[in-house]
Parts: sequence; C-alpha cells; structure tokens
Amino acid sequence: MSRSRWYPLIGLALIIVGVAGLMLLGRPAPSGTFRGDLEVYSSSGQRVFFTGVGSEGPIPFDDGAFWLRMHGGGCATCHGADGRGGRPMMLNVLAPDIRYSALTEMGMDDGLIARAITSGLDEQGKPLDTAMPRWHMSADDLAEVIAYLKTLR
Repeated sequence: MSRSRWYPLIGLALIIVGVAGLMLLGRPAPSGTFRGDLEVYSSSGQRVFFTGVGSEGPIPFDDGAFWLRMHGGGCATCHGADGRGGRPMMLNVLAPDIRYSALTEMGMDDGLIARAITSGLDEQGKPLDTAMPRWHMSADDLAEVIAYLKTLR
C-alpha cells in the first residue's frame, strides 16, 4: 500500500482519538477532585480546602506558588488531601502540616490560623514564605475552612 493511501486512515485515527479526548474532558469529576460544586463535598469548608472556591466563587489571593496562580486550587494543592504537608514547594520550601491538631501544638488558635490564611503571618507574627497565598476570603468561608481543618486526622 502506498503512503498516500494511508493518509485517510491516519486522519480517521486522529479524529477518533480527538473525539475520545473531548469525551474524557467532558466527564464529571469524581468525588474528592478539584471541583467547585458543593454537592461533591461534605461541607463548604472542604470545598474551599480542595478547590479554593468559596461561597461567592473562586477566592482571590496574593502571593502563592506559581502553579496555584496558573491552575487554581485550594489548601490541598500544596498541603495534600490529608493536610499533613511535606510536599516540596518551590526550591526549598516544604508545605507544613496544617491539620488543626498540628497547628494548635504550635500554639495557634482559630484567630492565629485565620491570620496565617489571610495575612500570611505565623503564630509569632512573622511573615510566612511567599509560597503561602494570602487568601481574601469571607469570614464565613474562613470559619468553614478552619472547621474543616479540625476534621483532618
């Protein structure tokens, strides 16, 4: 068979692969993936934790890792689905454990956790690394995400 006779078959194969890819992209995301639909999550705090989407839509932020600015996401993007951290960020920054139990062991309370999330300050008032976004979230979303941190074990 000559090369020119293969071109229609190659074209058809590319069309089939393209249609299959579009079908996969259009499928709903399974539970626990990064979607903003509340019905996928057990609480709005869990939705914020996984997606960065609050009660009024995507939550704006300053600073943060470049891939978060490019692709979106929430706390789990850097700290992991379990909040235990340990994931390498940028060149020499490891995402810390943000489970409520770990934060309170460091001397933080709800107010200090809220300050870390929104202002990027640690328990001593020192600036966190700029890899940590400074989230501009509503008081309700902030309370919800802190409540969700309390559920992580």
